[in-house]
Amino acid sequence: MKCNCGQLLSAKSKFCPSCGAQVVAKEETKTPTITIMAQPRAYDYKTAGQMMGVSEGTIRNLIKRGVLAFAEPTEGRKVITIWEIERYLKSKEKVFNGLDTKVLQMNAN
Repeated sequence: MKCNCGQLLSAKSKFCPSCGAQVVAKEETKTPTITIMAQPRAYDYKTAGQMMGVSEGTIRNLIKRGVLAFAEPTEGRKVITIWEIERYLKSKEKVFNGLDTKVLQMNAN
């Protein structure tokens, strides 16, 4: 470190030996942490229905009929995984663009 008067200081010194100024300890800078937000791998019924182009009630009927399977995460609410949504849309021969929510509207039958 260097004092305003130009004197070189050690990292542990609290006062400048030449001018007597108090040295404020410089906080150690850490390298910034980059957080990458992951796309969710499971969606609630309403969001899954929007992605598939069907209503929430249709989602429940598909689960009752065994067409779709749900997952139950630790929170206790039932969700549908992205893989189930993709599998269903592929079986209906509709275009599904990965995790994009823009899905072609499809027939609910």
